[in-house]
Formats: sequence, structure tokens, C-alpha cells
Amino acid sequence: MDLFARGVEYQLASDPSTDLAVISPPPSSLPTPIIAGRPRLNFLESDLLATKSELDLLMPGEEVFIAGYPGITVASERPVLDTGIISSDPRYPASFGRAELGDSVLCQSFSWEGMSGAPVLSFSEVLGRGKLIGINAGHVRDSTYNAGGVISHFVRSSALIELLERVNRDRALLQ
Repeated sequence: MDLFARGVEYQLASDPSTDLAVISPPPSSLPTPIIAGRPRLNFLESDLLATKSELDLLMPGEEVFIAGYPGITVASERPVLDTGIISSDPRYPASFGRAELGDSVLCQSFSWEGMSGAPVLSFSEVLGRGKLIGINAGHVRDSTYNAGGVISHFVRSSALIELLERVNRDRALLQ
């Protein structure tokens, strides 16, 4: 399904270093329902995004949940919930072999096509409640090694917060 008109710009901001983008599609272009029983895209209150200081509380070995739409040749109709374990210290930039992953955290979980961009959730007691801690970026690979989908990485939610704050600053300047 083509959601967007050709040649029309919907991107508000992007960060090539994290491969994140903020888009604003026109309401008339959104399909319904995205998830059964929901008449529109699911929106998330900003206080459910883990801040940098909250991410710093997480430790390797903590469980995470990734909700996405895997599909090798065609996207799934319903989301699949996958679990994983944080494999690197979230306080520091991740690296795996020669792959430097900057604003990412390593995670031992399977990541299939269609799972990139999926929310990564934590219900760790140190956070006090469930939080979105990142955006799935797929399995780790570099020029010499492919982790085969077992070691994946996610972009920290703090990078998404920074991008959203940039959008808000840009909007304020335009007013």
C-alpha cells in the first residue's frame, strides 16, 4: 500500500547517524486499522519514552520486548512480540567486532525483516513502569561478520527524544 503521494515531503527531521526519522503523514493517507480494534495509528505519550538517565539504570541481562511485523517476503498482518536480553551496557556506545554502533544498545534477540523500526520495551523494576527504551535497528553485521539475526541492536530512546526536541524547536522558530 502506498501511503504517501509521490513527490510530497512528509519528513520533519532525520538523523542519518541513527537512521531515525520523524514523519508527519496527512491523516487522510493513514490506513485503518493498524492494529485490530484501533481506528488509527497507535500514539505514545512522550513520558513513556525512557530518558538518558533512565536508560543508564538498565544493565546487561535485563529482558526487553520487541513488537514488530516480521515477514520474509510479505509483512505480517498482526504484530509479533519477541523477547530479548540486553547484551551491552546501555551507558556506553555499542560495538560488535569492527561495527561501531554509536547510539545503540546490543540485544540478544532474533530480528527478522519487518522488525526494523519496531519499539523496544522494558518493564524493568528500575524504571518504575514499562517504557519504550529504543527502536529496533536489526541484526548486527559488519564487513567481516554477520551475527545471523541473534545479536541485534536498537537505537536508544534518548536519540529519538533528541530528534523530537529538534522538531519542536524547528516548529517554534517557524511560528
